[in-house]
Amino acid sequence: MTDHAAFACRLMLRVLTPLAARTRETLRQLLAAAARRVTSYPTIPLPTSPIAKSGRVQKVELPALSSYLPMNPSIVRDSRGGFAVAVRGRKSEVGITRQSWIRGWRYFSTPDSQVYLAHIDEDLKLRSYDFVEDRHVRAHDAAREGIEDVRLFFWKNKLWGLGSAYRFDRDANTMVLFRLHGTRVADATFLPSPRGRSKEKNWVPLVANDELHFIYGHSPPEIYRYDAPSTLTQLRLTENLALEGWSGSSCAVPWGDGYIGILHKRGYLAPDQIFYVHRLAAYDASLEVWYLGEPFHFEKIGIEFCAGLAITEKCALLSYGLDDDKAFIVKLSLPDFIKLAGFAPKLNDSGQLRPQPSHTKNGR
Repeated sequence: MTDHAAFACRLMLRVLTPLAARTRETLRQLLAAAARRVTSYPTIPLPTSPIAKSGRVQKVELPALSSYLPMNPSIVRDSRGGFAVAVRGRKSEVGITRQSWIRGWRYFSTPDSQVYLAHIDEDLKLRSYDFVEDRHVRAHDAAREGIEDVRLFFWKNKLWGLGSAYRFDRDANTMVLFRLHGTRVADATFLPSPRGRSKEKNWVPLVANDELHFIYGHSPPEIYRYDAPSTLTQLRLTENLALEGWSGSSCAVPWGDGYIGILHKRGYLAPDQIFYVHRLAAYDASLEVWYLGEPFHFEKIGIEFCAGLAITEKCALLSYGLDDDKAFIVKLSLPDFIKLAGFAPKLNDSGQLRPQPSHTKNGR
């Protein structure tokens, strides 16, 4: 080694050694501050009874169509007495990139999502299962890595989806609204963030009086009416402190003279161990939350995410992802769902529940 090279190495060590020490100390201080903020685990109460393991429910697992792992399915009642289900397929591609001449090379994982579309009968038998064609949407600057966590819903007799388009190199998520024409994404519209954020996920679609709304948040309450082509008009709603920390999960569907949906909340069993709990929320005709059910989970205390709810005159179907690599649908009888909700809805003049409506075949 030449004198010049040896001098350069000694100089780098003199510069980098204290820098590394300061970095370790900063990290230690951050971890200590986080530990002080969280004094006990779990950070939220644990639900006690898993609904998917009850002997009174039916359950079906939706398989993978490729190496993309299925997760976070969304369900809606379709035009033929069955149900349409959107499933997110997730895959991570491992690569390598150079960070700088000092830091050298590093491995990274690029997430990518593919949407599957399934149709099932009320007895949970799979009728069809296909890829959704979205390559033309990926050509958009915001959607190179596909569309994540699609929620399905019917609006104006057509099947629509609302998902989160992802751009990896910017770590950015943009909400995208689209119509499903068979198994092809059509009429895609990228929606602006109401708060100017670079990451937007898990907006909840709700159709009221044939107008499309997005539930953006619950604490503070933020619901926006969608005015085409991409204008969002915020509704004035009352603050509900019981909703602090709860976010939208499933679509909100008709229930009595209002709407009902499923919320989720993140908790921690340990500093690096996340779990989710769910609960039902009831909205009145003006979209105010007036009732909250008791927290529940599906199978275990861990990574569970409910993205779908569909209700008929006889039953309710809930769709959820497990451990970010499995997708399930559970079916409850209507009395069991009412028990889970904690209240019975108002009935119509004929003494019947107003279910989530089915839709005409030209809606597909």
